[in-house]
Amino acid sequence: MIYVKNNFDWTFTDAFEKTNPLFNWIKQERPASFEKNTLHNNGKEICINSQGFVSKNNTATLRYSRIQSTVLDIATVVIYPTVSTVKLPVFLAEWVLVQDKIHVIALDIEWVQDSPYSTSFYLPQQPMVRQWKEIFPDKKEKPQWFTEISSEMAIFSEAGIAETTQLQQLFNAYLTTWMELATQQSSELLPGADNDFVKSYKHHHYIHSPARTVIKGEHEAWLTTFLKEYHFA
Repeated sequence: MIYVKNNFDWTFTDAFEKTNPLFNWIKQERPASFEKNTLHNNGKEICINSQGFVSKNNTATLRYSRIQSTVLDIATVVIYPTVSTVKLPVFLAEWVLVQDKIHVIALDIEWVQDSPYSTSFYLPQQPMVRQWKEIFPDKKEKPQWFTEISSEMAIFSEAGIAETTQLQQLFNAYLTTWMELATQQSSELLPGADNDFVKSYKHHHYIHSPARTVIKGEHEAWLTTFLKEYHFA
C-alpha cells in the first residue's frame, strides 16, 4: 500500500453524520472499480475512492469522491435535491491540496433554479460569510465555470495546510446552515428522479471536474465513465 496525502477524511464523515439523521442515506451500489481503484498515471499511483447515496424517501442524493497520491489530496462532497429545487439548494464542497498547499477551496450553498426562498435565506447569512471570508479571502482570479454557477455565499479561496482545522470549521458552519434549511423544508420535499435543473448543474460540474487535470492518457475512458455514470449521475 502506498503512502498518500491524507488531510480530508472529515469531509465525508462530518457530512454524512450530520445529514444522515434527516435523510437516512441508502448506499447506491456501483461496480467495485468505480468505488475504489488505484490507477498508474505517468509513473505515479493515484488512489480513488467514491460513494453515492440516495435518501430513503428519494428527495436528495449525496456524492463523495476522494483522489489521493503522494502529493495530492482532493475531496468532494455534493448534496443535491432531486425534484424540489425551488425548496432546497445544493450544498457543494471541494478541496484540492497539492504538496502542502490547498490550492482550491470551493464551498457554496446554491439554488440550481430561481427560488423565492433564496433571498430570505442568504440575507441572514451575510455576517457569517463576511467573517469567514476574512480568514479565507477569495482568490484574485476565479475560474469562469465557478462564477457562472456560484451564489453570494460562495467561497473560492486557497490556504496552507496548517489551516486545515479552520477549513473544517468553515465546512461545518456552512453545513449546519444548510441543514437548518433542509430540516425546515423536509416535509415539503418531493420524491423522484433528478429534474432538468439538477441534471444541468451536474453536467456543468462534470465538464469542469478537476479530476480531468490529474487523470489523463490511458485512464481517460475510465474517468469519463466514473464522472458521468456515477459521481455526477
